[in-house]
Amino acid sequence: SVEDVVGAVVHEHGADRLGALGEDANPEPVHARRVGLVGLRAVDVGPRAAVHDHVDVVRDTGFDRRDVEDVEARPSAREVRQTTLLQELHPRPTEHAARRQAAEALARVDAVIEVVDARLPEASSNPLIAQLCQARNRPRLKLLNKADLADPDVTAAWLAFYNRQPGVVAHAVSCRVAGDAMRVPDLCQQLAPHRNDGTKPLRMMAMGIPNVGKSTLINALARRRVCKVGDEPAVTRQQQTLELGAGRRLTDTPGLMWPKIDHDLDGFMLAASHAIGRNAVIDEEVATVLGDVLLDRYRSALLARYGLDDAEDGVALVAAIGERRGCRLRGGRLDLEKASRILLQDYRSGALGRISLESPDSRQRMLERAQCARMAAPDSAAES
Repeated sequence: SVEDVVGAVVHEHGADRLGALGEDANPEPVHARRVGLVGLRAVDVGPRAAVHDHVDVVRDTGFDRRDVEDVEARPSAREVRQTTLLQELHPRPTEHAARRQAAEALARVDAVIEVVDARLPEASSNPLIAQLCQARNRPRLKLLNKADLADPDVTAAWLAFYNRQPGVVAHAVSCRVAGDAMRVPDLCQQLAPHRNDGTKPLRMMAMGIPNVGKSTLINALARRRVCKVGDEPAVTRQQQTLELGAGRRLTDTPGLMWPKIDHDLDGFMLAASHAIGRNAVIDEEVATVLGDVLLDRYRSALLARYGLDDAEDGVALVAAIGERRGCRLRGGRLDLEKASRILLQDYRSGALGRISLESPDSRQRMLERAQCARMAAPDSAAES
């Protein structure tokens, strides 16, 4: 069983050193890290360890790789539902390999294409990418993808925000539109004028977190299907380099998540936008937070969409959607999970209209609140 496999690993390495080894991975044990996930499902396997959905647990002494999935369906599983985002998670070995490969490849490129979700540009920006670009002094083309789903006024504010940053040029695109995607190499060429004489190729590298549209961009630029595309994170599994012709070369990298999501709201917004896999989240909790954000920013349009007079908060909104759409379980109880999926799907598909979950101003307010909370924490601890 999964519990037996993990128990053997814990016995040999300790709970902090669940070795994660794969064909592409560094053979050294991978230490547990803090990452942001919403409503993470876990199952007890002993006094010191927990196995989470989609964690590859592999022993270096003969066990085959096996994915830990659907753990709550196992007879011995105990579902731990926590709305806080700071949970222990042992990352896939391919994530470590992807970070190492991206850092190495950055030394051989002239410009970085960072793809983010235009509906939540800062929440979907991996700070590691900015750090790597600054360390290597590489210019960054920041593409606010899915701009056709985002509020155009808010997107304009984000473009102004990013274009004030040194070494960054920002553009809003929809990579599903071929014309938008084909502008990208020319935009990169402007960032690397020393590669404009035709003697050496322009070397570009696409980076970003999972499910922001990198694969769609790559396929459009290559004019053929070279990357698997899907509305799920972690579709791209390995780095690849493509010759685009006209002296241009593009390296695609797997989606990179960062070690820790500092703000709970970021984690919920990422989950709502499918940057975190559905098996690692609880739809009802994600939809509740999404509902709070939408009621704050787009109340009138949201209520009109579902034919509601009012909704106090995200909890009331999900319940009201369930009532309006006839989401019922046996016995007549509301099926809040189904109602949650309706709200999430309407947001993801654009059925709610052009929506942005954050703006530069709302982001600044969130950071200020977080700073105040951190400053107040020592005082609270001292009083207790």
